[in-house]
This record gives sequence, structure tokens and C-alpha cells, in this order.
Amino acid sequence: MRLGVEGKALCRRSLRVLADTDARPDAAALDELIRRAERQADVLEDLRVGRVAPVLAPDGRTAVCHPS
Repeated sequence: MRLGVEGKALCRRSLRVLADTDARPDAAALDELIRRAERQADVLEDLRVGRVAPVLAPDGRTAVCHPS
């Protein structure tokens, strides 16, 4: 899901650059769509982080990752 949201945001950012020199894309609408994608990405990240410990430590203990 996160990949889809990021893909939409990247496409809209590209169109937003075009909107600076081309009247066809609606800059204000693109700005709102970009903000919406950022909010969606934030929600997805919060959900992902909230599921990490239960998935990686099924016994309920907090999993700790150490860099190798």
C-alpha cells in the first residue's frame, strides 16, 4: 500500500513541476493531492510501526534489532 501511495505522490509532484510553466495542470488541486498522499503515507507508517513488535515478537515482548 505504501508503495502505491508513494507512487501517486511522485507522479503528482512531477505534474506539479509542470504546472509552474503549463496552465493545463491545476496547481492548487495537485498541491492538495500531494498533501493527501503525505497524510496517507503517515497513517500507513503509523500502522506499520504499531504492528512491528507483535509480528516480530509474538510472545508480546518488544523486539530489539541490533545493526550488524
